[in-house]
Amino acid sequence: MGFFAGDPEPYGPAGSAATWVINPLDGVLLRPHTDSARLYGCCRRDGLGGPNLLCARCGGEAGVEISDCWTEYDVRLLGSAVVPEPGGSGAWSGGGRCGVSVSMLPG
Repeated sequence: MGFFAGDPEPYGPAGSAATWVINPLDGVLLRPHTDSARLYGCCRRDGLGGPNLLCARCGGEAGVEISDCWTEYDVRLLGSAVVPEPGGSGAWSGGGRCGVSVSMLPG
């Protein structure tokens, strides 16, 4: 497991400000989008088609994987998909709102 960081700058046309940036290997609860139009890229995914990762629990859009041969290599979680719980247990309650708890990410 690695680290996470907050990035105040948007990425791409569908980018959202204040995203959480993680190593793609740390996105264990994420899966590729079911819409193949979101998975464009030369060698992997360039992230320019909008969110291309879904939550493995609820299926909601969760982030953008950027991993093409001409881009940096990271995952940017959508701000709306992250539940900020600094110092929390990281437990998922399943109470109708699915999200990645920041405390679940190694930091």
